[in-house]
Amino acid sequence: MAGEEQTVRSFFTDELSVHMDVPPDVLWEEIKSMYVDADKFRRLGFAVEAVDDPVAYLGGTKISRTDESTGEVDIRTAHFSAIDDAKRFLALRAVYSSGISAFASYQVRPEGEGSNFQLIAHGQVPVTLPAGVVPTQASVRAAMAPVIAEHERALREAWAVEKKRIEAMVNSR
Repeated sequence: MAGEEQTVRSFFTDELSVHMDVPPDVLWEEIKSMYVDADKFRRLGFAVEAVDDPVAYLGGTKISRTDESTGEVDIRTAHFSAIDDAKRFLALRAVYSSGISAFASYQVRPEGEGSNFQLIAHGQVPVTLPAGVVPTQASVRAAMAPVIAEHERALREAWAVEKKRIEAMVNSR
């Protein structure tokens, strides 16, 4: 196997904090709308259905979308493990058809006259090692570095867009 590419599953952690000039209760309701009600994914063209699974005791969602040009199906399933209005705290486990799985938490806290939003995710992702590369801590770290950098870039970019949308929505009221 040393002459072939191989895929291993490795770990990542994301942490993102964003200040928003919106009241905490308003931001919290928007976070629940985005994730619990899956409105964020509907806006992105996903079909959304409730998870019918007894272990999803707080509910869950299955979202799916087919890429019309490739026929590839993207399916993501979330099981909620905490939806706490008093703490403005949401936790879930998400499994992606791409092979990514993650436990994520979202929390909204008052900060000044606005809110601080924090996302923390701990996950596992498939990463491919080039042909001839033996899986070692060093080789997996090298393979994960660009994966992590791209994921962090995409996360910051996506939340910059959400921040702008949420603040504009609140300020237009």
